[in-house]
Amino acid sequence: MYTGNVESADLEEHSYDVILLLDVLEHLHRPCDILRRIRELLSPDGILVVQCPWELYHWEEITEAVFRGIRPGTIEPDSIPAHLYFFQPRTLDAVLRKGGFRICARQSGNYGSIRRLVKPPEVNRGNPIERFGRFVYFRLGLQRLLYSAARLVHLGNGIIRYAVPNEDGQQ
Repeated sequence: MYTGNVESADLEEHSYDVILLLDVLEHLHRPCDILRRIRELLSPDGILVVQCPWELYHWEEITEAVFRGIRPGTIEPDSIPAHLYFFQPRTLDAVLRKGGFRICARQSGNYGSIRRLVKPPEVNRGNPIERFGRFVYFRLGLQRLLYSAARLVHLGNGIIRYAVPNEDGQQ
């Protein structure tokens, strides 16, 4: 069993039909270098599937920042220091292009349903207005309703991209 990394692994080029990077790209020190290596590993008709959380500037974090009276993008995510990058849809698209890929499909999902079962959100936190908002959002089902609507318009807090190698190999 090989325990190194994809950059130095002796893997046969152009021999993989599908490569999944599910919750991986945001942890890598040099994501564009890894994407270029993955591009070499994919068959000409292969596909890369990338999923990343959408933190910092997702509508849910912006709303929370506004209600807390702080500037959007300044809420400290619970993923620090594990996440080295915080992608938005356009920045993830740009990194994939720089890595030699063309995006063929976009999708959105929602994280958090399992997390909420393991560690339910605190409702009785903050000032009375914030506690009321948390009660409505978490306990009365507003979050579920908004998550369902967000999925329909591709604004869930998970960013999913399906990408194929650029035909000319250029960025």
